[in-house]
Amino acid sequence: MRFSIDGYDLFRAWHADLEKRLRSGDLHPALESHLAKYRKLVPALALILDLADRVTRPDDQMAGPVGAPAVQMAIAWSKYLESHARRAYGCVTAVAADTAKAILTKIRTGDLKTEFGSRDIWRPGWSKLTDRETVDAGLQMLVDYDWLDAEKVATGGRPQTVYRLNPKAKL
Repeated sequence: MRFSIDGYDLFRAWHADLEKRLRSGDLHPALESHLAKYRKLVPALALILDLADRVTRPDDQMAGPVGAPAVQMAIAWSKYLESHARRAYGCVTAVAADTAKAILTKIRTGDLKTEFGSRDIWRPGWSKLTDRETVDAGLQMLVDYDWLDAEKVATGGRPQTVYRLNPKAKL
């Protein structure tokens, strides 16, 4: 099965927009991975919707390419499903953002030195900063948004990541 010309044009425009959003770096990795699956979802939905529509057509119109109406419905479904995915993955990004804010507060108050590791954050048992994975997610968010600079430092054992406040960041 193939798209009709107008169906293909709709799909290409939607696909170009999706790829631009996926490559922008603005999406949380979990949401980016989820939305990457839409590359296959939308054409598959368009095919299913087109085949379901063909049942109501006369016998002489059962063959042919997947048309624009089916592609439009599939794109509409993908927008609806994306809104639900954003809500579902929102709890992941909200926790990292709360942790990042708590880390910035500790930097502002002077509780953290100018150079620190993740252990310096979770070990004291500060509120919202007790879980290693959550602290790492918050630190990664701060690095991604250029609040912190991260550097791997060789030690006697495993290399350690040292974080420094970006001099351009304004607290």
